Amino acid sequence: RLRRWDLCLGSVPSLTSSGTMPMAKGGAIKAKLNRRPKSDGEDGSGYNSQSGSGSNTPKVQSVKSIKPVPRLGDEENGGAGGRADEKVINIKRTIADIERWPGVMKGYLNLTSYTLFFLLFVFLIMAQVDVPNIAKIDNMVRHVLLDQDGALASIQDHGGFFDYLLKDYNSKLGAFEGEDTGGILGKLFQLEWYNGDPITSDERGFLFQYNLLIGGILIVQERGQQKECEGMYRLFYPTCFTTDLITADPPIKNNGTHEFADLTDADYLAALERSKFGDTYRTQLEDTTQRYATTIKSSFEYDYLNNGFSTFLSLAEGTEKNLKKIQDLRQFKWLDKDTRTVSVRFTFYNGNYGKFAYAKISMTLDQAGMYRMYDPESGAVTMKVDGGTQVDIGALNMEPYLTEGDFIRLAFEIIFMVWTFWLCGAYVRELITAAVQLRLRKWFNHWQLLDGANYVCFIIFIILRVGIIRKILDNPVVVPTNEYKAIFQEVDNLTREQLTVNFISILLCIFRFFKYYEFQPRLQIVNKTMGTSMVHLYHFCVIFFVIFVGFSFAAHINFGSSVRDFSTLGHSMQALWESLFGNYDLGPTIGNGNLSYINPAMGVIFFITWIFVAAMVLMNVFVAILMDGYASAKEEGIAVAEKEGKGSPDAVTDDIATFIGYIAKSFSGRNWKYSDTTLLHALQKLDQTKTDPSVNQKVMKSELEALKEKRDVLSTRINFLEQMTEDGIEELPFHNFWNRKYVTFDELAKVVPFVNHKLKDAVDVAEMSATWEDTVRYVPDVDEEQGDPTLVGRGNVETQIEKLKAYVALIGKQNAEMKAKLAQRES
Repeated sequence: RLRRWDLCLGSVPSLTSSGTMPMAKGGAIKAKLNRRPKSDGEDGSGYNSQSGSGSNTPKVQSVKSIKPVPRLGDEENGGAGGRADEKVINIKRTIADIERWPGVMKGYLNLTSYTLFFLLFVFLIMAQVDVPNIAKIDNMVRHVLLDQDGALASIQDHGGFFDYLLKDYNSKLGAFEGEDTGGILGKLFQLEWYNGDPITSDERGFLFQYNLLIGGILIVQERGQQKECEGMYRLFYPTCFTTDLITADPPIKNNGTHEFADLTDADYLAALERSKFGDTYRTQLEDTTQRYATTIKSSFEYDYLNNGFSTFLSLAEGTEKNLKKIQDLRQFKWLDKDTRTVSVRFTFYNGNYGKFAYAKISMTLDQAGMYRMYDPESGAVTMKVDGGTQVDIGALNMEPYLTEGDFIRLAFEIIFMVWTFWLCGAYVRELITAAVQLRLRKWFNHWQLLDGANYVCFIIFIILRVGIIRKILDNPVVVPTNEYKAIFQEVDNLTREQLTVNFISILLCIFRFFKYYEFQPRLQIVNKTMGTSMVHLYHFCVIFFVIFVGFSFAAHINFGSSVRDFSTLGHSMQALWESLFGNYDLGPTIGNGNLSYINPAMGVIFFITWIFVAAMVLMNVFVAILMDGYASAKEEGIAVAEKEGKGSPDAVTDDIATFIGYIAKSFSGRNWKYSDTTLLHALQKLDQTKTDPSVNQKVMKSELEALKEKRDVLSTRINFLEQMTEDGIEELPFHNFWNRKYVTFDELAKVVPFVNHKLKDAVDVAEMSATWEDTVRYVPDVDEEQGDPTLVGRGNVETQIEKLKAYVALIGKQNAEMKAKLAQRES
């Protein structure tokens, strides 16, 4: 009804100068006297009827039909007559609508500006990384050259590592076979084409037609220290092997112009001597008459440049010498009990994409005696084991600004830097202003925290990007070369750090979008939902965290010793988290580990309990919390819209239509003469001259409370009478109908001796009532059921129902008339 009255505000008739309401054509408007005694300056509806011009007290009239009526001259308000079809204007609502639109436009402009900034940031990242071409290089190296899922996954011990370097892998047998002329070295140092033709010297080093090897292959091992074992079995097992690595690093000194490593330092020379191993073969290694002194001797002592014990297979030395060097290392047991990690590193260049690709294979020998394998058949959680066999590949652009497209990207990078520094400057300026004005607590909120964190990530991204460019320019790559270039690994590490920062920045940018949704009632529905649900959500998170961590501990303790998905607490938590979204096998398995073979009873109990509690109960509670919050946010939006005189919140399409309307109206000749700004200023001036309507809220609140009380009483009474008129109530012992058939404990005490002869002459009413307190059912008070105990006639009940319904309708009509008077007076 309120919305219908608001729609009619433009056609509500006004008061004449005599204080009476003009009669519409046909006598549609009639006067109705208020029966309540009036006080001075007040009519029967609670409105103050004193006009600002000192006119007589108008008599408020009810309206049966509202139509556009002639506007008579209103001299008190400055009018001298008007057109017969003139409509009245709601001053406040028109001003509010006109003043609201600039705020809406500002919100859309801020959202558009931030969207463009975000798109520029994403564009720069994609242009710098060149993901599609890097993915092609990665696939070639990982799955074709290195055979990550096959040959690399089969390495279990030191012998398997040398077989991986020298022998071909038979995927059907799952084993290495053949002569020492294949393996990964056979692919990297290819001797002949597929048709048997020999590869010439100028074609040497090409991998799969287009990828040219740079320098050669670097193999590095890290060795651990030994210590005496502890415990009562130390005589049986005297030596233990630790994860503390052997090092021999020279001190770094400065001669005034540059820093250098002092290779003559006594401590360094002593540490270098202690790092040497292979005592069994030391005589052969030191013999200068044999090739070992020049080929593999240096591999048995610490190399500080590569942070380990290294050997380099130079492309210039040819395939046969490199194969012989690896065979010699195998013969001299270069890998032994002290080995902790082994890595294979190489770099190649693809001219078609203009990319240098850096590849590194890392393998770790755990203290159980085997390499931590990459297992393609394991669960998604542990496909990449911590410290286990893994492949890292990075594609590098060592000429970042060469082509025309590169310089276009440079221009966008400069725009992004300037834009970022401008935003950071504005943020810092607001922060300082708030601190100076002692309103820092009011200014700082979660959105400001999110903005600050995002700006810090942008600054770090710019610093890392400049650092990468500087390192590339300071270390130009000279090819061909016969040594391993560490610059590729350094640039790759910086690039990975930059990508990590960019990942965090993108997440923060996505969350910041919600800040720019708050101006639009439809877009902010998620913000309102989360705000409404926040209290319930963090209590839910506490409950979920306890259950989640508890089940993770249980899975780790019971199944971690046999299933890699639960071998660590972190893996266990990730496996259970993924299982919530369906990443598990049906039946007695979870996370691709057959729990029934490990512990048949506990496997089934654990699986069923976890899925029921977490996936079925907790997840549905979580959804219910969000749905309840969404419903509350939606109702709040509708309530706010109704206060603004709208049926529902404005949608984005409504704002677009309004904007198009403003644009279309701006091309009209009349808009230049009668602009919205002119209308706003005119209405603001009239708003200051016209008297505001006043309402005696005390009287209206009293009447409203009285009507609500009557409505509640009548509604309760109607419900009771409807219950009493239901069919078959005589067969329903729990129906309120039977409240009229009752007894007291005194009456009950008189009958008890007749049914229980043991209680004859010994009935205590107080004791009996206390004993049967929870057994008997009492008749509710008359006020509780809102019924008349004497009312039992069905016809009388039906008659009263009709009368009460008519009375409720009459009260509703009076309520509508009161609202009509309010709308009439406001107009």
